[in-house]
Amino acid sequence: MLIATSACLTFVPTNAFSIQRSNINIIHKSQVLRMGSSGGLVGSEGKEELSDENKAIFQVGCTVQVISETRAFQVPRKVMGCFQDGSFVPLDFDKDVPRRDMCLVLPKGMRAKVARVYDLDEFDASLPIVCKFEEGNGFGGECAPPATFTMHFDTHEVEVVE
Repeated sequence: MLIATSACLTFVPTNAFSIQRSNINIIHKSQVLRMGSSGGLVGSEGKEELSDENKAIFQVGCTVQVISETRAFQVPRKVMGCFQDGSFVPLDFDKDVPRRDMCLVLPKGMRAKVARVYDLDEFDASLPIVCKFEEGNGFGGECAPPATFTMHFDTHEVEVVE
């Protein structure tokens, strides 16, 4: 942990706490450099806009698709399963199912609409893109989800289609 003082930066081990000087400067969040940023672009208002690997900007209402197979664990039990040849195959709970398989496996190319994009200057969101999958609506993709649900993604997990 680093503590900023008016004269120097002091390294303090995380399991101990000590202040060597009483005049600690407060640094506004806009002055802090974000390390490992999501690779966003800075817009006309000075805000960072999130973009995919093709530099397409994520905006509310745009259609995105999953770049690689992804597991959705926070879905109702009735929609846990996977897709084979574009159709949904529910999970058979009569057999002993390991926890890793108790999910909905989203295939590469499954599409959704962006419901929200968190402003990284305002929020510290590790998964800033909220996408809504709608039951029976594949948004032009090959697979349609078996239920409506939302899921959070990072910029490297989805790409803008429309």
